[in-house]
Amino acid sequence: MGHRHFMYKVSKDLVNEIKSMTYEELVENFKSEDEEEEGCFYLGSLPKEEICEFGRIYWDDTAERIISIGVPLFERKEVMEKLLDFQPYIVGKAGLLEAIDIYQNEVISIYKNLLVDDKDGRAYEKQEKYLRCILNEWEQGFAINLNENQQKITSSWKYEYILFELTRLLKTINFEKDTILFYGW
Repeated sequence: MGHRHFMYKVSKDLVNEIKSMTYEELVENFKSEDEEEEGCFYLGSLPKEEICEFGRIYWDDTAERIISIGVPLFERKEVMEKLLDFQPYIVGKAGLLEAIDIYQNEVISIYKNLLVDDKDGRAYEKQEKYLRCILNEWEQGFAINLNENQQKITSSWKYEYILFELTRLLKTINFEKDTILFYGW
């Protein structure tokens, strides 16, 4: 089973409030009715705004690189151990810049690869396949998000489109007031 990884915008005030809480305090303060009986804390109960879904990035080191920029969401070792499957880290602006760097390098690599003949000497076949994939994104309506109730500009998971979304976030998040939480589930 692979995790999907996400970035969330969270208030720095919230992070400061919860970072030293015990697991029991987290359960008490952020429980839903379903969780009340079980005595479990679910990260989804925290007030936050999803800003980017990275999907399943277990085949490369993207998650590790972003996590390495940050600090654990919780200071108590026992709380982080209980949430080990999620690996919640505060990565802030530096984590967002790391994601931008990763995705920019991926886009460059993809385009360079499209210019090189494969073992059969046919770069044009790779280019045609790629262009058909891009065309499909546009025909299916994933390239741009016209939903006026959503901030995101694209619904695509293509690296270049996500890169524009990450850049938009860099320019619009107030990092004095908010920060970025990164975790998988």
